[in-house]
Amino acid sequence: MVKFFFSGQACTVPVSYTHLTLTAVVAPVSASEKGIIWSSKNTSIATVSETGVVTGVSLGTTTIYAKSLDGNKMDSATVVITNIAVPVTGLS
Repeated sequence: MVKFFFSGQACTVPVSYTHLTLTAVVAPVSASEKGIIWSSKNTSIATVSETGVVTGVSLGTTTIYAKSLDGNKMDSATVVITNIAVPVTGLS
């Protein structure tokens, strides 16, 4: 079984940021293959590295998948890529 710690929830990442690392676990602990294959449904919105680090590419929403090495189990999370919020400190 592959399970995200926050399965089913949406995450928000600013464009060009790589500050979101997804974590997935393979169960049971005794499973012989513990590796995870990460993928993005739409790499023009967000990419994901071999270690689960998500990078926002452009505005939008996509799904990130974690699949067991044998391909039998998969889980997913929704990722929303947004603009960076810049606080206004004054107007002139």
